Amino acid sequence: VEFNTLTCVTRQSPDEAVEVYDFLKGQGVKFMQFIPIVERAGDRAAHAVGLDLAAPPDLRAVDNSGTMMPWAVSPEGFGQFLCKVFDEWVKEDVGQVFVNIFDVALGAWCGQEPNLCTFARRCGKAVALEHDGSVYSCDHFVYPAYFLGNIMGKSLEEMLYSPEQVAFGNDKWEALPAVCRACEFLFACNGECPKHRFINAPDGEPGLNYLCAGYKTFFKHIDPKMKAMAGLVQKGRPAADIMKEVPAPVAAERVSGVGRNDRCPCGSGKKFKKCCGK
Repeated sequence: VEFNTLTCVTRQSPDEAVEVYDFLKGQGVKFMQFIPIVERAGDRAAHAVGLDLAAPPDLRAVDNSGTMMPWAVSPEGFGQFLCKVFDEWVKEDVGQVFVNIFDVALGAWCGQEPNLCTFARRCGKAVALEHDGSVYSCDHFVYPAYFLGNIMGKSLEEMLYSPEQVAFGNDKWEALPAVCRACEFLFACNGECPKHRFINAPDGEPGLNYLCAGYKTFFKHIDPKMKAMAGLVQKGRPAADIMKEVPAPVAAERVSGVGRNDRCPCGSGKKFKKCCGK
């Protein structure tokens, strides 16, 4: 049975990124998702409906960031986590292990609009259906203000294409801050998930993504490799051919003190004895 794993990325995860990735690979996981845990402390709107976490952000409200929970990943930490995992993946796992954010990014670098709602220009087609038949705009927005109706009284089509839900999906793009529209990575990010868009841009405009700094770090880091893989795909070759690039052997002065089973300092990802140690 094919399966995929969903791994929560918390404040401590960036220091353990390689360990996490190696563990999942060791369990035979071929399909991975990494979900940033971004949670704000509860506010009055949340307490009113019996929840301890903050209500979803208003994309047009000024600074509704609030206080972050102690386990929430930092923007910089999430970027570091993704960079470390990507560096492990691109060495020997392209075409063998599938990480959804890397797959979506490669599609974007190939000129496709991201097909994952998180990075798509507009959203709104992934509603949440509760056990009692209640339908909400998204599983991140299960609040009274985003209630669309009940499946016992309305068709799913009627709720998905209601004016309220269409407006919800369009707001992802329409409320995007100017700083995002001018960003070099807009094609890959599109402001990311509205759930995370609760801080102000440098010019004070609301609706900037809390994880923006981390995503910029990540996209800048993968840009050279993504361009290379996109070039391979456009030539009809598999993206995995990027792994055929053989690193140059390391200089003798760099191998002093390296154990046989240590990772090779050339950056190949292989053990020293199976790489430059030969």
